[in-house]
Amino acid sequence: ATDTCRFVADAAREPEVRRRQDKYHEPILAWLREKHGAELIRGAPGALRAPPTPPEALDALTTACAALSNYHLAALQAATFESKSIAIGLALLDCEIDA
Repeated sequence: ATDTCRFVADAAREPEVRRRQDKYHEPILAWLREKHGAELIRGAPGALRAPPTPPEALDALTTACAALSNYHLAALQAATFESKSIAIGLALLDCEIDA
C-alpha cells in the first residue's frame, strides 16, 4: 500500500520539502501507530516506492475502517483521495489534524 506520508524527499536535494515532511508527516504516522496500531514505515529518501506494508498494519487499518459508519467511510474516502494518504484521512476524521 502506498501513502503520501511514507515517501521521503532526499534532504540533500530538497531540504525544505524534507523538513516539512518530517514536521507534518512524522506526527501523523506516530498517531496512527499509537491510535490504531498501524506501523507505516517511511521509505528511503528519494525512493520511488514505499517499503512493503506489514500484514499487521493492513489488518489494523482494516479494523479501523470497519468501525466507521457509512458517512464516516465516505468522508474517509474523500480525504484519502485528496491527500493520497489513509493516515491523513484517518487523522482528519479523528480531529487529530485539521485542514
